Amino acid sequence: MKNRKVIQHRMERFVRDTLLQKLGWPQHRFSLEATELGVHNHVFFLHIEGAPPLVVKGIAKQQRFKTLVAAADHLLHHGVRVPRILYSHEDRTIFPWQRLHVICEERITGTTAFAAASPAALVPAIAGFFSHLHSVRRDSWGKLSERNRDGLHEYLLAKTRGQLQQWKTLDGSLPQRVPERCTAWMSERKTAVNNITSFSLSHGDPNPGNIMVQEDGSMYLLDVGHIRYLPRAIDYYQLVVHFCQDNGELLRLFDDRYFAGMAAGEREKFAASQQFFKLYVLIDFGHNLARRHAATDPKHPWHQEFTDNSKKVRRAMEEIVGT
Repeated sequence: MKNRKVIQHRMERFVRDTLLQKLGWPQHRFSLEATELGVHNHVFFLHIEGAPPLVVKGIAKQQRFKTLVAAADHLLHHGVRVPRILYSHEDRTIFPWQRLHVICEERITGTTAFAAASPAALVPAIAGFFSHLHSVRRDSWGKLSERNRDGLHEYLLAKTRGQLQQWKTLDGSLPQRVPERCTAWMSERKTAVNNITSFSLSHGDPNPGNIMVQEDGSMYLLDVGHIRYLPRAIDYYQLVVHFCQDNGELLRLFDDRYFAGMAAGEREKFAASQQFFKLYVLIDFGHNLARRHAATDPKHPWHQEFTDNSKKVRRAMEEIVGT
């Protein structure tokens, strides 16, 4: 608690002595409100007299700071709505003991898709939003700063093996045949994955909490630190699991909007490897559910929800690999 108060005091001094001048509002009165929003960052709401609402983030890791700044710039350049960064400050002398760097960005007001009164009603708009995001493409995969043209299948398979191993450790009820069959099945699809030569701009974690919806229906993408270029099917199946689950009507609405205008050749390439990526996403969800299940008290209502969802994920996986 004492450290948090010290950080807030230092940040207030930075706002007063540096940020107000850089933003063009010198000598304006302001208030800085600490929040619990940041997992890896210190996040504050900044209110400046006569100015729109802002967010100030103190970021410890230099690479994460650079990634966030580059991601926001890249997305805005391609017409994807994200909070606009008004000022970024890479200076370890502000908070020398924690080496915090500072980002000041516009604060997007509205409701996340997670908190929306009717998330199902947002499905077509979300499908259209991500269809646009995924239409931004290049011929290499990985982070914005990377240019990988080989090794995608090996990378994804290694990540999947690690998740399955940890899942088995966390959940003793997971039969050994499940991870064995999944990795064998995925290994057999190496050619289909490595034949992909065009990769889409992908969010990496498109869950309902990372989609902000304003009153006029405008959507903004939040938490863009995991932006990558990857096969579009990864984001697609994450969105389907979050927003459609096993509801056939919602899936139809999503697909009608998502695939509208997609060329037949691109749709064929998507179909050729989609089962691989569907399984990849299911394993990722199952692994996360196992982690949450292990960390949740058995008496908590979410414990049973994690159990039920884990069973659904396993059934869907078995339908693909035939265990």
